[in-house]
Amino acid sequence: MLKTILSAPVRLLELRKTRRIIKQQTDVGRSVITGLRDGIMDTSMKSILRKLHEIGGCDASDAWSQGWDAAIDEAIKIVEDESGIKITDVLD
Repeated sequence: MLKTILSAPVRLLELRKTRRIIKQQTDVGRSVITGLRDGIMDTSMKSILRKLHEIGGCDASDAWSQGWDAAIDEAIKIVEDESGIKITDVLD
């Protein structure tokens, strides 16, 4: 019984150390997942911006084409605002 009582502080320290290690590993795992997610999001947003740029910008003079250009420009602005990625970053 005395041995159990004396070993309790040691076990508590071991548990705290284990908890700290698990927390560190969890934090690293979260960082990796966040980095992967952000990388995938950046790639997806850049791809979307590139495609929007490709289908817009006809600079025609008729009203329908001007409306199309305006709609594509607005879609590009929305993607830029939501993602923080600018079309100029994609086209460089």
